[in-house]
Amino acid sequence: MAKIYIKKGAYVAYQRTTYQGEVEIAGEVIKYRWSEDDNGAEMYVLLEGNWKEVNTSEGNYKVLSAAIMEWGNPEEFGDDNDTIDIDDSIIENYI
Repeated sequence: MAKIYIKKGAYVAYQRTTYQGEVEIAGEVIKYRWSEDDNGAEMYVLLEGNWKEVNTSEGNYKVLSAAIMEWGNPEEFGDDNDTIDIDDSIIENYI
């Protein structure tokens, strides 16, 4: 039998959460991953079979990024096939 002496109990020292979803904004279908941790957040989209980091201050990525920040995280958007509305003034507040 092996003994393990716990000098200090384990705890979460660092955690990164990645959400994955698919939305349609102004006719553009976006398959995305939103990764966030204590250092900030990054958005990746599936382009030509690869996940690529995108600039969240441009186009429909700006709209999606603002919605995520306004709702808190993408899980809060709702269920499959739901629709959410976000006002243009809110989008501009997050840029």
